[in-house]
Amino acid sequence: MGLLIAGSRSTGTTGTPRLPTRASHSLPPAVTASWLVIFLGCHPEWREKALHEVRALLPPAAHPVPPPHARLACVPLHQWEAATPVLDALLRETLRIAQPHVAMRRNIGPELHIAGRTVPAGDFVVYPFSDVHLDPALYPDPWTFDPTRPEPKREGAFVGWGAGA
Repeated sequence: MGLLIAGSRSTGTTGTPRLPTRASHSLPPAVTASWLVIFLGCHPEWREKALHEVRALLPPAAHPVPPPHARLACVPLHQWEAATPVLDALLRETLRIAQPHVAMRRNIGPELHIAGRTVPAGDFVVYPFSDVHLDPALYPDPWTFDPTRPEPKREGAFVGWGAGA
């Protein structure tokens, strides 16, 4: 969940709808979280694994039992990062399948050569993330939700959080 918040802060997006005049190149964290909830609803075995992992993070409840958000707030960051491989795999696979946006960058110079084409200074390059995330050569059966799927060894094979210069 911290990655969703970090992504929100670094891209300037929020879970609230934006006016059409304010373009955003990243899905709001609420959309990603919604897809994650849908995938967990369709895959109860992963929902149970995620619940087990989160419950193991929680400190013992005092009396009276504080609300879940208060208990989760007590979990140190290092523990979230070290003890949540299931949540990490679930987020990664959700971002791979349910992130239909593109990266758009302006070449500020000098001219670039990409895949046999020249991109002059000042021109824009648009890269659909689905070109890599749904490529069957990298991800066999790409529309199948599979958090155990091995990460392809090719650089740039996962761009869920962006990649490269």
